[in-house]
Formats: sequence, structure tokens, C-alpha cells
Amino acid sequence: MARRRSRRLFALGRLTWKVLIGNALLVALTLVAASVLITREVASAGGSLSADWPALVRLLLEVAGIAVVTTVLLALGLVRLWTRPLRQIIRTARSLSRGDLSARADTSGNDELAVLARALNRMRDRLVRNYKTIDRQRRTLELLLQQLREGVVVSDADGRLLLVNPAAVRLLNLQTADNGQDLVGRAVERCIVQHDLQVLLIPSPPAGRPAAAQADSHLAEARVQIDGDEGVRHLLAHASDLVLLDTEGDSSTGNVGRLLVLTDVTALARAIEIKTDFVANASHELRTPLSTIRAAVETLQRMTLATDAESAERFIGVIERQSARLEALASDLLELARLESSPHRFPPRRISVNEVLEDLRQSFAERIAAKGLRWQVDRAACPHEALYVNPHLLRLILDNLVDNAVKFTEPDGQVRIALTARPGSVDFVVEDTGCGIAEEDRQRVFERFYQVERARSGHERGTGLGLAIVRHAVAALGGELELDSEPGRGTRVSVSLPIGRAPSPLVGGASGNTG
Repeated sequence: MARRRSRRLFALGRLTWKVLIGNALLVALTLVAASVLITREVASAGGSLSADWPALVRLLLEVAGIAVVTTVLLALGLVRLWTRPLRQIIRTARSLSRGDLSARADTSGNDELAVLARALNRMRDRLVRNYKTIDRQRRTLELLLQQLREGVVVSDADGRLLLVNPAAVRLLNLQTADNGQDLVGRAVERCIVQHDLQVLLIPSPPAGRPAAAQADSHLAEARVQIDGDEGVRHLLAHASDLVLLDTEGDSSTGNVGRLLVLTDVTALARAIEIKTDFVANASHELRTPLSTIRAAVETLQRMTLATDAESAERFIGVIERQSARLEALASDLLELARLESSPHRFPPRRISVNEVLEDLRQSFAERIAAKGLRWQVDRAACPHEALYVNPHLLRLILDNLVDNAVKFTEPDGQVRIALTARPGSVDFVVEDTGCGIAEEDRQRVFERFYQVERARSGHERGTGLGLAIVRHAVAALGGELELDSEPGRGTRVSVSLPIGRAPSPLVGGASGNTG
């Protein structure tokens, strides 16, 4: 330990030793030069100094002047030479103080300046590492906040915004020109107009404020609705206290802000609304035929069948129709529940296109003939003789689409089925010349129990589940569904289904038209 300390002291004194040795050499050179000159002068004067004493004094003065000038020049040169690394260290230190971490000091040599330069460089390296770590953490936090689907808003103890992420700007429809950055530092009330959110973001008030305001300020959760371009957005807001750092980075000063997290629950609210409507509609749809059947049965019980046979037959027909409606409703509900609970449990199988189309024609032949409709099948654009899909789901789709087409097409109208083969898929198109669907109803006809006004009041009223079953069946097959309709001109529903395996090609197409 003593040896290391002595080495450090020796290293730190190297510059001092250099200066002392340099001055000693200059003095020695001056003395040597003066001695040589005096010796020559004495020798030239015959060994007597009194012969030319004024000249000797003048000579000494000249030598002294030259020595002083030489010493000053050499000292200045040595100072400039020895202070060059010191100036370079000063420049490096000033650059680091300005934030320029690219500057480095020259570390050549073993004197105390080199030791200082190496220490300065080590400090600079530590600053660079710390800066990179802080910058990486900052960018990670910014990227995380930008990618969050939840909105995040932070306010300070004075009710001013400290942070607003892009999701919060989008969810709250905030007016900003810099993705929320220009809102930082502004009062919460000036940026967010929803009162419940203002209450959540403003910290607890002092004791002097009214008790009602204090109670409101302790709200930790709220549900708000935001009107936007895409309709009403439902948000769930959670708020909590957040300890903030002061200007010196101290968290123990009691500076408490508020953290608000916004979650978009529009889909959940819509699902709850659909579920509620489903229960209400299902109850209504079940109650209506049951009430009709009950009324018919009670009437039959009061009738004398021997004298009122014709009326009794009419009421029995009512019971039969309503029972069939209940059976269809129960069947549709079971199919819909099956599709929703296990959409991936329908394995594909090889089926014949001709068999599917022929079975479909036979199923609706009686109804088509009764209404005098024209039935057309066009599969010229589909050379596939077989497809690899689930036959049950395909029949559900086609049965419900054709059922609607037949139901809502006036007599002498037309129902057309067209098949078009595409790479990896087949399009099934069901067209009719029926009453069509209004634009405001097109977005909702695939909802459960939703029926347009004509369907509710028409003679052939359905269960309201057919198109909902079609939508779920198409999704279970991995297909796409498209509806195009215009009131008074008919409806066109296109279903694109992946065919799975490569089917066997058919040499020729087939087209049929029966009326």
C-alpha cells in the first residue's frame, strides 16, 4: 500500500520535476556561458581584470540579458509544450459539459495529465452508457405507450396533463396537432370535456372544498360514451393515484398525480346488448306461437265438435302451423347455438355439386311451383364436379338463402343460383327479384331475430334466425359473405367458400332453367 502511494505521488509530481529540471538546466547553461565569456575576456586582457573593467561589466550585462531572454523564451516554449495536453483536457471537459459525448481526451504519456485524461475519458464512457440506457428506456416506454390499445392519461397535482398516449387521443377524440404532445402542460378541463373523466383526473381536493366534491374526486371507475365518426364508443375508465417525482428526482415530497386508463368496451357493450335483445326476442318469439296455440286449444275445448266441425278444423290448422313454427324456431336456435359453441367441429368432406343442387331444387319445388316462380341454376363458370366442404354447413347456407329468396319474391318472379370457380374457392350466388332490403336494414339483417318490417307483417313470417345462421356457418367454413340489395329490384347474396382440396375437374359445365 505504501509503495502504491509513493508511486502515485511520484507520478503526480512528474510535471513539477520537469519544470524544476528545466529551470535548473537554463540557469546552468547561463552560468556556463558567462564563465566561458569571462575566461576569454580575462585571457585576452593578459590575466588582469582591472585593465578593462567597464568592458567586463558590459559583457556580463549582455550575457545576463541574453540569458534572461533565452530563459524566458525557453520557459514559454516549455509552458506551451507542457500545457497543450491540459488545454486539450479543458476543451474536452467543456464539450462534455455542453452534452457533446463524442469528445475524448488524449491519454498519451504517463504523467499526471495523462492520468487526468484517462479519468475524464472513463467518466465520459460512463455517461455514454448511462445516457444510452436512459434513452433506451425512454424509447421503450414511448413505443409501449404508442402501441397500447388502452388509452393512458397522467395528470399532476395541479390538474395539468403530463402524458397522453395516441390511444387516448383516438378514444376521446381529442383535438391535437402533435398526437397529444401539444396537450402536455394544459389543464385537464381545457382538453377533456367529459365531466366524469375530469373528476377522475383531478387529485383529491383540499379539506376546505365541499364534501360532495371530495366524494366525487374519489371515484376510481366510470363508464363514459363518446360520440365519434364510427358511432357511439363505450369506454371503461379506471383511475388511481400516482406518486410523481419532483424537479430533483425525489419521490418522497408527496407530489401525487392521477393515472387514468381507458379501455374500449364497445364490442363488449354491443355483445351484452345483443344478448339482452336475444333473450327478449327469443322469449317473444316463443311466447307468440304458444299463446296462439293456447287460445286455439281453449276455443276447441269450448266448442261442440259435432256441430262446429269446420271451425274446429280451422283451429286445428292454426295449432299445426304454430307448432311447425315452434319446431322451426327450436331447430334454428339449436343450430345457432351449435355454430357459436363449436365453429371448428365441422370437418370437410367430398360432396357432389350436382347432388347438392338437385336436393336443393327438390326441397323447394313445391313452394316454387305454388308461387309460380322461375328457378334457374347456372354453373357454367364452375367446372368442379365435387367440392371439399362440410355438407351440413353448406346446406344450412343454401337452404336459408333460398328460403328467403322464395319467401320474399312475388309470383312470376325468379330465383337464381350461380356458381363461379376461383383459385382456391367457389362463389355461391343466390339472386331473386323480390322486394329487396332497404339500406338502413342491410347492416342488421344478419343479427339474430332482426326482421325488416315486411318480413314481420308478411304472410310467410320466418324465425328471424336464418341469416344469422348463414353468417355463422360461412364463418365456420372460413368463407366470406356479401349482400347487395335494392328495394323493389331484388336481393343478391354472394358466399365465397374455400374448396379445401383440389376437386376433380369436370369436362363440361351445366346450366339449367326451370320455371
